[in-house]
Amino acid sequence: MYFNMKIPGFEGVEIHKVEKVEDRIALYVMMPRKEHKCKRQITHTF
Repeated sequence: MYFNMKIPGFEGVEIHKVEKVEDRIALYVMMPRKEHKCKRQITHTF
């Protein structure tokens, strides 16, 4: 069964795997990488 669900805090993530572990549900997600400024170096990294 496939369906869409909005979960707060998970906007923009890709769900790769969902599994039921005993009385819990485990979500394996991947978030898009964002460019950020390194605190030690002045360069931008991913």
